[in-house]
Amino acid sequence: MSNAMMIDTALRLPAPEVEALISGRSLVAMPLQFIEVGEYALCPDRPLIPTSSPSHYYKPDFLDLANTPAKPQVKAWAKCDRCELIDETESLEKLSDLTLWTPATLREIIAERELIFLAYFRVYLLPEPLEVEAIDPEDEFIPLLSPISITTANPVFDDDSFRDRSERLVQRHLIASVPDPVDQEIDIAASMMEISASPPARSDSDLEWIQTIADVGNSSDGHAFEKLVRKSFIKLGFTNSNTDPKMSLDPEATGGAGGLDLYCEEPYSVIGECKATKNEKVSDGTPSQLIKLGYKFFSKEKYDNSIKIIFAGGKLTKDANQTAEGNRINVIRPETLQQLIEIAENYPDSIDLSRLKECLENGDFGEAADTKLSQFIEKVNGDILELSSPPETADRETEIQQILMRISAQQQLRSDPDLEWIQTIADVGNSSDGYTFEKLVRKSFIKLGFTNSSTDPKMSLDPEATGGAGGLDLYCEKPYPVVGECKATKTENVPDGTPAQLIKHGNNFLGKEGYENAVKIILAAGKLNSFARRTAEGNQMNVIRPETLQQLMEMAAKYPGSINLCQLKECLEKGNFGEAADDKVLEFIGDIKKEIKLRSHLVCICKEHDLKPEKPENIDYIKGSCGSPDNPEELKKKSKDELREILIELSSPLTGYLGRIKEEGSDEYQFYFIREMPEIDSQSS
Repeated sequence: MSNAMMIDTALRLPAPEVEALISGRSLVAMPLQFIEVGEYALCPDRPLIPTSSPSHYYKPDFLDLANTPAKPQVKAWAKCDRCELIDETESLEKLSDLTLWTPATLREIIAERELIFLAYFRVYLLPEPLEVEAIDPEDEFIPLLSPISITTANPVFDDDSFRDRSERLVQRHLIASVPDPVDQEIDIAASMMEISASPPARSDSDLEWIQTIADVGNSSDGHAFEKLVRKSFIKLGFTNSNTDPKMSLDPEATGGAGGLDLYCEEPYSVIGECKATKNEKVSDGTPSQLIKLGYKFFSKEKYDNSIKIIFAGGKLTKDANQTAEGNRINVIRPETLQQLIEIAENYPDSIDLSRLKECLENGDFGEAADTKLSQFIEKVNGDILELSSPPETADRETEIQQILMRISAQQQLRSDPDLEWIQTIADVGNSSDGYTFEKLVRKSFIKLGFTNSSTDPKMSLDPEATGGAGGLDLYCEKPYPVVGECKATKTENVPDGTPAQLIKHGNNFLGKEGYENAVKIILAAGKLNSFARRTAEGNQMNVIRPETLQQLMEMAAKYPGSINLCQLKECLEKGNFGEAADDKVLEFIGDIKKEIKLRSHLVCICKEHDLKPEKPENIDYIKGSCGSPDNPEELKKKSKDELREILIELSSPLTGYLGRIKEEGSDEYQFYFIREMPEIDSQSS
């Protein structure tokens, strides 16, 4: 039986994407902002953003949907199950493989908006189409003319199909190659597979120079980098009989001005440009130089048929990357080249140059080519492992898989690179460096998941375009408005001018109603004087210390997804204001830590009771085990249903602390231990 519900809001999406959802060819769409879990009518009339031709925007398999007419007519409703935030650290090529968008589209959206919002939709068809009123082109959500009754009677996918497909899409985050032997777990896995943790020693090892490729490529020593690239291709087996120093492969006779940095004749033609960069971006002059010299030294046909490569440490500018993509130029990072040559050194004859050619001639070009070469390297590594490993028993394979899953999880939990700047927040906030403190505050709110589409530097969230005189130090639009003032102070008190400034700028930029509805924050190290304190308390301003912001951000970095922004809003909108607000935020952080500790206890119970894939246990068993005197009271008091929710959360693909197996002939699960949760620092608990 399907219970009826009422909805009154429609979400606007591009017509091809709505058609893909309705026809069952997609589970996801890209809204322009983060959307909450909930029910929405699907309105197929939003233009493509960034504006682009459908053939560029969508992959070839989906171009038949490109001519779907855009009109304000609703044929289906959908329940948003989750909304992910995707940034440049995600493999956009892998995401493209699983969805309908081209890698180029995903890269453009990241370049323009810094984040992609990927919403998962469970779609249900309506009995008949529903017209909606004319739409303001700026609106993403629109009201229906009147609320409509919806049911789950006509799903596009049944429960099992939707769950299987969505889990496969989510699990792209967990697919990882076996990392280098850097900890004990990996050594154990390697020994179990009877592979030495190190490749066989070679008396003629070139590893000394090979292991400098990445460092030199990320320096300003272009001459040395060019020599290393030439030595690398000779190591792979490429040759060149040309004695002209402007198109030679001799590492001691590099091209110089007007010459090719790399030219190989056999077994096939390869031409390349080398760009060692310390921290600057690579300009359009680099691919243009390769094109110019290629046509100078070779006929058009020979140049066009050659493999073209740029070796660059820095990121390419937008123009440079477009030139590289449009001219089928592979852009390879020094780190990736070093990985390739290390394999060639450690495992002679493991690099098949014909397959390497196939890799470099096909697929993505520009900076995306680095990913396809990395995938080629992963495949070679896999082939080496397969050839080196004896057949395993089923039990042994299971044990190895468990170890490798833990390795993958440990990689995910190893220091978030953002911790480096997060752990400076308190020190900078207690200094006189107000400019840096404002940047850190903006980076913090972006890290939490806040966004702002404004390009006005006086009300932007861009850490590199801080407000300056007359501008808001902090302004977030979504998922709810936040305005803030930053005051880094070394020893002095905070004057009344700070909260007064926030009131003035807030009203100027947002209007009276917009300002009053926004969450208001002052980030300040020093104590407020009596006038500032009264102004902050009377105007519902939360005064937060840098140390407290740092604690919050450390939680966000160490336990992704632990900060619920809706609960944070509730914390900041209610209770005490002024300096007393710092205590309620600390209490909010403390509550999160309690929840994490509770989950950690539950994971430990599964570990202590030796629950394995071949010996899982159901909820009743685990609940009984929670009664141990050593466990916290909060855990003992949890009902069976509450425990089930937590266990399912802990065994989801995105957390992976536990595994789960569905009981035969039942909707219940049995659970087993995979890996421990990271500990919360006792000093911050």
